[in-house]
Amino acid sequence: MIRTYVTMFIVLFVCFIAIAVSAQSIPVWQPNTAYAVGALVTFNGQEFRCIQAHTSQVGWEPPNVPALWALVSGGSPDFSISGTPASQSVTPGGGTSYTVSVGALNGFSGPV
Repeated sequence: MIRTYVTMFIVLFVCFIAIAVSAQSIPVWQPNTAYAVGALVTFNGQEFRCIQAHTSQVGWEPPNVPALWALVSGGSPDFSISGTPASQSVTPGGGTSYTVSVGALNGFSGPV
C-alpha cells in the first residue's frame, strides 16, 4: 500500500515538473526589441529563430524579413504554383509577332 502511494507521488511529481517546464513559452515577437542570434519568437502561430542580431522595427515582422528570421515550426512556406500557364503575344514595330509562354517549372510538382 505504501509502495503504491510512493509510486503515485513520484508519477505526480514528474508530471508537475513536465508541466512547469512546458509552461515556459516562447515569447511573442515585439517591435523595438533587441534580438540575438538564436532567439526564438512566435508570430501568428508560427515559431521563428533569429538568424541575424537586430533590433526589431514595425514592418520587420518575422515572415516579412527572411534575412533576419528563419521559420522553425507552425507551418511551411507555400511554394506551390497555382493557376494555368499564361502566354503573352508581343508585336514589335517591325511587324514580327512573338509569343512568350510561362508554364510550370521543369520537374516541379508542388510544395517543397
